This record gives sequence, structure tokens and C-alpha cells, in this order.
Amino acid sequence: MSECLSKTLGSARIYEPEAVRNAVLKIYMERVDLTGRVLRSDKITRARAIYIAKLDRLFSIIVDHIGRCARLPKSSSMHPFYAEIAIIASNGRYDELIDRCRRAIHLVTLLYREYRRKILSSEDPSEIKRYVREYVGRSLSITRRGLRGIEVMRRAIDEIRKSPCISGDTINIVISGMPQVGKSTLVSRISSAKPETSPFPFTTKRVIMGHLVFGDRRIAVIDTPGILDRSLEEMNKIELKAVSAIKHLADIAIFMLDPRRGAYYDLEQQLNVLKSVERIIDKSRIIVAINKIDISSKEEIDACIELLKRIGYERVHLISAIDGRGLDSLLKEALKVAEERIKHKAGSI
Repeated sequence: MSECLSKTLGSARIYEPEAVRNAVLKIYMERVDLTGRVLRSDKITRARAIYIAKLDRLFSIIVDHIGRCARLPKSSSMHPFYAEIAIIASNGRYDELIDRCRRAIHLVTLLYREYRRKILSSEDPSEIKRYVREYVGRSLSITRRGLRGIEVMRRAIDEIRKSPCISGDTINIVISGMPQVGKSTLVSRISSAKPETSPFPFTTKRVIMGHLVFGDRRIAVIDTPGILDRSLEEMNKIELKAVSAIKHLADIAIFMLDPRRGAYYDLEQQLNVLKSVERIIDKSRIIVAINKIDISSKEEIDACIELLKRIGYERVHLISAIDGRGLDSLLKEALKVAEERIKHKAGSI
């Protein structure tokens, strides 16, 4: 089963209060065409017909514009990965903003019914016109309050749009580690994704998915932003995207290390981040790969292996994302472990 909220929301347009105001005033200023309608000739009946038609159109445009926000899915109905992305991007306000839009539609609807009754019972054309002006003013005031903070919602939707499609038909391998250990290079080499690579940290700012066919299985390979050696509470929004991908998408997480003494981050920091990943998913789902063996000395690699053994990693893959060494073996083990996990999940249902 595929769940691609990023595509579903691709055409979603969230209006700002000023855009709603401009659309409402444009409708208010337009003439109402009563051609073909059977009317008595008195002014009151004609005024009612004109301003009821105008009120109906105004209500419709307001509900449509606010409804773009109100009809968005709540986080509880999303895949947990998308939900966390929305919450991270909106500083935890995503559901609150949707509730505010829904409340605004409710109030605008009550107001519409109130003024429709007033117009239908009025015997004064000038009073009828005043009622519609009042409706415009009061409904726009409700709209401004309902759409307050909507730029935060738009940012959340934009982040979901940029996120990968999620499919239950693939095995998900999430590539994790600190910045500059070669995650994007590996993803680019083994999958269809071509993330940007750079000698500077935090080049990858979002979760990127590519695919490959290995044997008879289709595999999603997911590149993630680098995680620094610090607590979850101290992590920035970029790092939290990586945490969310590991937590909610990974059938297997490949944790990459750079063993060189001159690496951007030393081994102690990298191993601390590995321990952080162990707190996100079960250790049995983590495969460790020492990268950059093409430019690392034997002493550097051996020292890294020894440190990994001390924390329980007896089997470690030696790879070069640049020249491809060790990648077949890495993928075979990742696929084996992932399939065992999937069988175990299926058996427990």
C-alpha cells in the first residue's frame, strides 16, 4: 500500500488573510445578474434578491478559502513520519492551526445564517445593503483571527511536499550518521536518488529517497541529514527530520562512520551518535559501515573496529562509497536483516 501525502498535498494552496480579503471585496463590488429570475417590481424584493445572491457568493468564497486549511488532515490521521515532519516544521502548532481554521468556518457559517435571516425579514433596502456590509466586515475579522499564523502552516505543508513518498511495498534502508561521513555519496551510488554532496556539513537538509532493485526486491534507500553529538532536546529541525526518518521509516538503519584521524568529527563523537541511534530503534536493526576505506590507513580502520567491538558490534562492514568496495556485501546483509524483520512483523499480526 502506498501513502504519498507529499503528492496529495502537492496542489494544496493555503490562503493568507489578505488574499481572502481581496477575493471577498472583489465579489462584493461585482454586479449581480438577475436575468431570467421572476421578480416583482418592488424595490424591497429586488434588493433582497440582489443581496441574498451577493451574500451567498461571499459566504462561498470565504468557506472555500479558509477550507483549504480546515480540510487538511490532522496529524493523528497521517503516517507518523509525515505527522512528525508537520509538527517539527510548525513548532508543534500544526493541529492547533487546523482547529482554528475549522472554528473560523463554523463562526462564518453561523454569521451567514444570521444575516440571511435578517435580509429576508427586512423591509428596508438600505438596511439590507448595510447587513451585507456588516457580514463582510465581521466575517473578514473572523478570517483574520482564524488564519493567524497561517505562514507556519504553509511551511509545514511545504516540508511535507518535499518529503518522500512512503510505500509499504518496499524495504526501507535509512542511511544515518554524522555530517560528512559519506551518506549522500553512498545513496547516490547505490540508488536512483542524486542528493547534493559537498565538503561542508549539513548540505543535506531534508529526507531524500531513492530506489534500487537488488535481487528480486525493490528497496528504498533514504538519505538523512547528519545528526550531531547532542541530546534530542538540543537538536535543530534539520536533525529532527533524520530522527523521524530513522524512527518511522527504517526497516534497517545503516550507520556510517569515518575512521580517519582527520575526519570532520572524531570517533568518540561518532560513536556517541551511534548510541543515540540505538535509543531510537532496536540495535538489531542497525548495521554499521566504516566508510572511506579508500583513503583511510589500516591503523585507523583497525582502531575503529576495536572501538566498535567494545560497544557490541562484532560484525562491521568496510566500504568505500566512492569506488564501491564492500557495497554488495553491505546490501546483502541489510536485505537479509530487513526481510527477517518483515517476516517477524507479519507473524506477529
